[in-house]
Amino acid sequence: MDFFSFFPVFIFLIFELFEWNEIIELEVKKKETQSRYVDTEASATQTARCKVVAVDLNANISEPSVSVEVKAFNSDKSQVLKKLNKQVDYEKGQLLIYWEKPIKEVMHYKVYRKTQTKAYALYETIEGTQNNFQDYNLKLGDYCAYRIKVIYKDGSVSGFSKEIEVQF
Repeated sequence: MDFFSFFPVFIFLIFELFEWNEIIELEVKKKETQSRYVDTEASATQTARCKVVAVDLNANISEPSVSVEVKAFNSDKSQVLKKLNKQVDYEKGQLLIYWEKPIKEVMHYKVYRKTQTKAYALYETIEGTQNNFQDYNLKLGDYCAYRIKVIYKDGSVSGFSKEIEVQF
C-alpha cells in the first residue's frame, strides 16, 4: 500500500515571477495518486517556472520539487480528427478504430476512453506514424466510448474527435 491510500495530501503549485508565490492548493483525495491543475490565464508567449510542495494532514511540508519551466500549449481545434471509422468483432471482443491522417505532421495520438463506471481518461498514446487503435478483451455487456486528440510535431494540440461508442 502506498502513502496516498491512507492520507490525503495537499499539493501547492507555486510559480516564480520575481519571487515564489503560491497560486493554488489542490487536494489529492484518498486512493488517488495525482491531481491536475489548468491555468486558464497562462500566456502563450511567456514561460514561467513552477515547483510543487506537498503538505500532509500533520502539516509536514515537503521540500519544493525541482523547478520546471512551463508555458501554455497551442490548442488547434481546427485540426480535430474528422474521418473516424470503427470495426467491431463481437465474437473476439475486439474493436478497431481507424482514421485518415491529418495534413500536418503528427507526433502522436492520445486515445481517451470512458466506460459505464469511469469518466474519460487517457487510455493509450499511439505513435504519429499509425492511423488506428485497437482495444481487446471487451465482453458482452461492456460499454465503451472513445475520443482522440492529436499532438502535432509543431507543438499544437487538437480538440477531441467525435465520440466513437461501442456496446457489446
